Amino acid sequence: MEVSRVERGELDAAAALLARAFAEQPLMSFLLGGPGRERELRLIFGALCRDAWRAGCVEAVDGAVAVWLAPGAHPSPLRREARLLPSWGRLAAARPRAIPRLLRASAALDALHPAGPHWFLSLLGTEPGLQGRGLGGALLEHGLRRAEADGVPVHLDTDHPRNVAWYRRFGFEVTAEVRVMAGAPQSWGMGVASRT
Repeated sequence: MEVSRVERGELDAAAALLARAFAEQPLMSFLLGGPGRERELRLIFGALCRDAWRAGCVEAVDGAVAVWLAPGAHPSPLRREARLLPSWGRLAAARPRAIPRLLRASAALDALHPAGPHWFLSLLGTEPGLQGRGLGGALLEHGLRRAEADGVPVHLDTDHPRNVAWYRRFGFEVTAEVRVMAGAPQSWGMGVASRT
């Protein structure tokens, strides 16, 4: 499978794919609540894709997308956060009660990051009808090879127990567990050290 960088004009399509992939994920379901989350997820993931396009990379194979932040890109400086404000404003108009929850969740998950430079796998999603065909694994392996060449670890977080076992197949281990707030599903921080 050939991994390619997503071009700027393709970011909205990448965000839409990710929204479909994450529509039923436990934490997003909890944070956004109610039916019809896909529109709001497109706003969130569109902002994250645009940010990573500048501060890392967005990569794809046909049917799957990975969103990476490069070493040193986390935490985000204020100028990068300011670029996200229009998307947050549209999200606030659509689901105002979700904003405080999303901000609390973001802060709790940010605290799971390792202290030193690392690649951060912000999002990895496969079109629901194409899951189980190795598309996500191809993207993940590509990113792990890059991190190995850079000599830095990789960090991610997940809120689905099935994903914990899947990421372990690629060498990740659980580094922390958190509930971002009362009633939220469990989330896990996971990392893999540089293999150099």
